[in-house]
Amino acid sequence: MMLETDLSKLARWAIPGWVAILSFYGFMTIDILFSKPNGPHLFPTVKEFFGSMTTIDTALMAILVAAAGVPIGFLIYQGYFFLRWNSVFSTHGFLSPIFPGRLEDIKKAIGDLSNKELGNGSEWRERIINSTEFEQDHGIKWRYLELLFTEAAQKIDSKYRGVSIYSRHRYLMEVMHTLGSSIVAIYLGFGCYFLIKNQLEVISFLYHIILTSTCVFLLFLFLNFENHRKKSISNEETSESAKIKQPIIIVDSPASVFLFSFAIFLFFLHPIINQNYGGFVLFIRVFISLIMIIVWTISKENSNKAVRFGIIFPGVFIITLLVILRFFPLILPKDLDWPFIVSLFVFLIGNIILFQNRDNTVKDMSGLEYYTLRRLLSDEDYQNIEKYTFTNDFTEFDI
Repeated sequence: MMLETDLSKLARWAIPGWVAILSFYGFMTIDILFSKPNGPHLFPTVKEFFGSMTTIDTALMAILVAAAGVPIGFLIYQGYFFLRWNSVFSTHGFLSPIFPGRLEDIKKAIGDLSNKELGNGSEWRERIINSTEFEQDHGIKWRYLELLFTEAAQKIDSKYRGVSIYSRHRYLMEVMHTLGSSIVAIYLGFGCYFLIKNQLEVISFLYHIILTSTCVFLLFLFLNFENHRKKSISNEETSESAKIKQPIIIVDSPASVFLFSFAIFLFFLHPIINQNYGGFVLFIRVFISLIMIIVWTISKENSNKAVRFGIIFPGVFIITLLVILRFFPLILPKDLDWPFIVSLFVFLIGNIILFQNRDNTVKDMSGLEYYTLRRLLSDEDYQNIEKYTFTNDFTEFDI
């Protein structure tokens, strides 16, 4: 059991390191594959990038990469925990979901539980909860709730032998932190690729920084808009006056629309993908793009017309704009760094996947925490928390 736990922790530390290493090699490979034959190259071929290695050299490199993942992953975790716990964005966050803030996570776990309920009739607990530090310091607040949740989980698990809330919560917490540190890792991999590209190709550093920053900012601005929209929907009025005020177009998933537009942009204009094709092939590409929009719209059949129109309108608009750009290429800036743009697109895709998966894990974990606390503090069988006798053995609660 101990060996299995140690291996699990080792893998958790190593995964972010491996993500950073593999993402770096991935971005480098994408850049090489999507470089124009007569344009600048990081390396002439992918084979030359990896080098002509013998079987022994390949095996040795695989071992070194696997071993390097542990210390790199450990350092990434330290940066991740600093951002989550001690940075200026830790308490209230910034441009969620980049830094959602610890207080926001705590609110999800507490739900509608009052301070009186969290005190559970205990004088020393209420003294902690009603203190100024408890309200202002997210660290104190989280540690108290963490310990209270651990007690609640152990009580339920002790009474119902087939239940393991504690293990489920620990698993979700490990997944959440692994995904969070992997986000830091993919930024590290992209940053290393960016520096290598700047050194080998002598690119316009400022231009690439502005392009990357703008795309990342837009992605998270749209994700933040989605989060606020979901909250507003949950509190939405159902009166007839509220329905009348509803806008004609609602872009329900602006981050997805943004990435879809980015993908269509590459599909229509990237020189490697679009070499020497005529009007018929352009028609086929327009047809495929429209089919994708139709399928996406059909998947929203339970949504109102404004949401479905919010997919159709921007989709058709971007396709029309790209067809115009195809016939008038001079409108585009000259000498676009197409390989870098493809790598940037993949980087943004990695961002949205990791952030959305982490957000779903946080919701699952917060829901489990709220359920456990609500059940303990509301169920008469579990009142008088101080006098309960535990019958199970539990390992260290690890965050």
